[in-house]
Amino acid sequence: MKERKRKPWWARFLLWILGIVITTGLSFGCACIFLKVKYDISVFATISQIKTLNQTVNEEKRFDNIITEEDKASAQASINTQLENLITHSAEDGYKISPTVSNMKGTLKLTDKQVGALLKIILESSNSPKVNIGGNELGFDILQVKFSEVETNVKSDVNIVAKIDASSLKEKFSSFPLNIIGKRIPSTLYVSATVTIQKGESPFTYTLTGKSLEINNLDAKQTESFIKTIDTFLKCGDAKTLCESIAKPFIDGLIGTEENKGFALTLKGVGATDFNFETTDGVNYFVVEKTVA
Repeated sequence: MKERKRKPWWARFLLWILGIVITTGLSFGCACIFLKVKYDISVFATISQIKTLNQTVNEEKRFDNIITEEDKASAQASINTQLENLITHSAEDGYKISPTVSNMKGTLKLTDKQVGALLKIILESSNSPKVNIGGNELGFDILQVKFSEVETNVKSDVNIVAKIDASSLKEKFSSFPLNIIGKRIPSTLYVSATVTIQKGESPFTYTLTGKSLEINNLDAKQTESFIKTIDTFLKCGDAKTLCESIAKPFIDGLIGTEENKGFALTLKGVGATDFNFETTDGVNYFVVEKTVA
């Protein structure tokens, strides 16, 4: 009987490499199928989303209504016209809100950039402001406020962009597959939340409904898919829930509730009768009304 000829070493080595590749590919394929069937997660879509998430965010190109120091000065001038010396400014202390509020002289109108500046002044007056995302308190800075789809006495869409320090959130990504995702997402996230503010029947009442959420360079659809993947393992809520939880502190700070009195509701004691949104000559405004009897 003729002895089988032994394959050369290089052929055996190539077969070994090929075996590893096939085994790895099968393992990866099985993992992809498992995640798709059990959790409806597309591994390839998530990989693409993480890649996009890591791309540098050009603030000036991505956001067209960024708050500036000039907006703070403009907000101070408009507010102090109707509420004398409510906002002060000095080179040493910057912009501050006075604890003493004078009676309103008349209805106050603020553009979206002035509202953004006002919120920024309020936040800078507090120590280390935080936003709650999925039960996690994260540090942030507000970059933009923008009004759209304004219907006077009815509703307005409000877009809020926050720059969030997500480094502590990444520490929660300890189990598979979040540990793989956590290593690849940036520590700074630009979160753009758009909500609809619907006026209530009573003065100073409103409802807030999430409309869209975008993170860094992801669009709303990509963000919704990515948040769904994270929520599967971290239980942080879907995109709509996160959108509302991010926007709510800002809207409450601007308007307020009985439990958490914001800027407009605080002015009720000095003459304010309600809040509103309106458009005049193509410019959208947030309005704190003072109705003269």
